[in-house]
Amino acid sequence: MRRAPNRRTVLTQLAAASAALHAPWVHAQGEEIKLGLSAALSGPSTDMSHRFISGATLCFDKANAQGGIQGRKVKLISLDDGYQPERCADNAQRLIQTEGVHALFGFFGTATTQAALPIINKSGIPLFSPVTGAESLRNPFSPNVWHTRASYYEETEALVTQLTQVGIDRIAAVYQNDAFGTEGLEGVRRALSRRGLALAGTADIARNSAGVAAAVESLKGIQPSGIILVLTQTSAAAFVRAWRQQSQAHRTTALRTLSVVDANALRDALGEAGAGIGISQVVPFPYDARKAPVASEYVDTALDKKSDVSFLGLEGFIAAKALVATLRKVPGKSERDKLIEAIKNMGTLDLGGFPLQFGQRQNSGSNFVELVALGGKQGFIR
Repeated sequence: MRRAPNRRTVLTQLAAASAALHAPWVHAQGEEIKLGLSAALSGPSTDMSHRFISGATLCFDKANAQGGIQGRKVKLISLDDGYQPERCADNAQRLIQTEGVHALFGFFGTATTQAALPIINKSGIPLFSPVTGAESLRNPFSPNVWHTRASYYEETEALVTQLTQVGIDRIAAVYQNDAFGTEGLEGVRRALSRRGLALAGTADIARNSAGVAAAVESLKGIQPSGIILVLTQTSAAAFVRAWRQQSQAHRTTALRTLSVVDANALRDALGEAGAGIGISQVVPFPYDARKAPVASEYVDTALDKKSDVSFLGLEGFIAAKALVATLRKVPGKSERDKLIEAIKNMGTLDLGGFPLQFGQRQNSGSNFVELVALGGKQGFIR
């Protein structure tokens, strides 16, 4: 006859069940190192996400071909959130609890990542290199989130610096009416305020929208000499077309935008109509012979795999290269707490002309920003 379990056995089983419920990372100890990503794999922002993922995949595949991390292959699991916050939060939950990933990687967007942040913090899982420069994800400090790109405040500072240095100080802003747009707008305000200036005017556009008529009309009477676009590609391209069709004066307005617009998509969408638009970039320039070593490595790898070269692709490659270097420093299995400690103790990591600096209370690894311009048939001008 089978004996009934004693009290000690029952308590042991209950404790084990409770531990499994509250520590989903135990599923992540297989032969693969699984990374989880949530991004817009459908909808208007698809190109942006795919470029980043393509660059990251080039690096992960290269690492796997060289034997992986201590013999374990890196597997990237990408889920579609359509650039919608609620879906991103659901994806984070699924990646952590069902897929059992070791770390989250490259979540795309400000509002989307903000929606997932409470889940990330509660789980204790690291999120490495989200594709957002949001200050709200950097301050207050989150011990789980680690950035490899400059902040929106640093990008807008660079844009305002360039405009004012050439005598353009009547500056307006058009922004996406969500967390990304409002944070970028605040960055513009702060940069102008440091120079004793104020915004000449503002207009907002709905997320993922090409409905720009109201924004154009709002700014038309102000006649700014410069406009900073805190928009993603679909809205930015629609606004540029509509603005430049107004008059000769509008065609000569200095237009500037942030890196997450996806410079390659904006170039393709506008062609010659985009010539002269300035774009802040958070990675080195990949299109001439003076490339940083990490950019050369990315371009060579992309060409070898017949993959398109792009700024966001290089950002994905850099982010993946940094994470691979960190994983190699984790002793034994790549458990979440060990990975976070490895990042904290990384110090300076030079990826090849692109240094990252992390520390115990420093989760923003880079402040690199440079400006490029759309050159019409010339592609990009440095």
